[in-house]
Amino acid sequence: METVNQILSWLNANETALSALAALVVIVGVTLSPLGAGVRGVLSRRQSHSPAQESVSNSKQSLPTAKLSESAGGQNKPAGQAGQSKDRPVVAVLPLNNMSADEEQGYLAEGMTEDIITALARSADIDVIARNSTFVYKGTTPDIRQVGKDLGARYVVEGSLRKVGERVRVTVQLIEAATGSHVWAENYDRPLSDIFAIQDEVSSGIASALGYAITVAEIDAANRASTDNLDAWGLVARSLSAAFQFNQETSAESVDFARQAVALDPCYAAAHARLASALVRRPINNFSENPEQDLNEAKASIERAMQLAPNDAGVLAEYGHVLCFSGRSDEAVPVLARALALCPSNAIAVAHYGYALGMTGQYDEGQNELARSTRLLPNAQYLYRIYFWRGTLFLITRDFAKAEENVRQSISIFKGFHTAWFSLASCLVLQGKTGEALAAIVEILQLMPDISAKKYRQNLSILFPSGTPDAMLEGIAALEEIWPKD
Repeated sequence: METVNQILSWLNANETALSALAALVVIVGVTLSPLGAGVRGVLSRRQSHSPAQESVSNSKQSLPTAKLSESAGGQNKPAGQAGQSKDRPVVAVLPLNNMSADEEQGYLAEGMTEDIITALARSADIDVIARNSTFVYKGTTPDIRQVGKDLGARYVVEGSLRKVGERVRVTVQLIEAATGSHVWAENYDRPLSDIFAIQDEVSSGIASALGYAITVAEIDAANRASTDNLDAWGLVARSLSAAFQFNQETSAESVDFARQAVALDPCYAAAHARLASALVRRPINNFSENPEQDLNEAKASIERAMQLAPNDAGVLAEYGHVLCFSGRSDEAVPVLARALALCPSNAIAVAHYGYALGMTGQYDEGQNELARSTRLLPNAQYLYRIYFWRGTLFLITRDFAKAEENVRQSISIFKGFHTAWFSLASCLVLQGKTGEALAAIVEILQLMPDISAKKYRQNLSILFPSGTPDAMLEGIAALEEIWPKD
């Protein structure tokens, strides 16, 4: 009897903890069970509700803020460092193959792939290879074992999407890369209007197959900046695709697609963020006819995105990006740290975080984060920007040899990056390699016939409103001396 009384006493003393544990068991059980899809359908933010109702809800219930820690230097850092861990499964999501008769429907497959990556990346238990690495396999049928080796992925997701009339058929499978064996697979044949629900179920199914649960809250958080408007969603996917091609024409297309998305759904936070990102890069890359107007519109767009989704990791990452490339890197550091605390596998945010740290004088920390981002971006064309940023930091710190090495690496990935050619010319002329610097200038003028060293100097004032670093100014001055005269 005494033993029974002791047990009852312990149960009474630990009632709160046991209630929480019971609730956790129920949540995980629902998430992993076949009922999970139905529960997610009820609880997902894609339920029909007005923007006004959402605004009221957000004002009354503050979302969790990111956990930040203070480094020795006093700067905010992510609570969890991004980068692959041996203890977590690494997943690569290959672009879904567009099997539709109309090739223009490819944006559906791209958008779904992007959203699945975003949802999985929110999990602290899974490392997800960035889209920039996996999208190099678009339109191919690669050997999964080789993909695993190339990307350092333990698991690979592949599949297809076919739009037939107003229905969509999606096939997805999770494969163990080393053996080629199927871990999980599912087929969907639904109305096109259910495409967002399919994304949620695919993300949950993959995580569950790996032994983890992506909760309703995590999926909802990944979708917070999203939309119910399929056309607007597709336009954002097109804007992102155009942005990665880096030339004046595709830069304009990226802006135009994002503006169309905003017009279709003014409450679509990701569309406003995408528009801001597309606009802010135009002035510094010499693609803007009116730099001041583009920067002002970018500022207004990202502020609107933050009003709509202030705690969304993707919007925060774009906010940090806009701050970096409008000369406000000191403000970008804590914003990007917060984005990474919410979504540790966002490789682009890691890269921007490293760049922002470097631009605020934290050169070693910045280089470390930029190096970290490459581990989440294996074989991606986007690496050309990261190597360029590393070269930029080495140039600022007067390590011209390392700057040259990294900028050459950038150019080897993407020869059309005229800004990298200019940095290379600066590195060369500062090392006394005048002949090689002249050859680099020739490459610049082939890409941008009307550009000049003076114009580059003006563009740098956007990034460095308090004054361009001395090494950069010295490089520009030396290039002005040898720049071909009209």
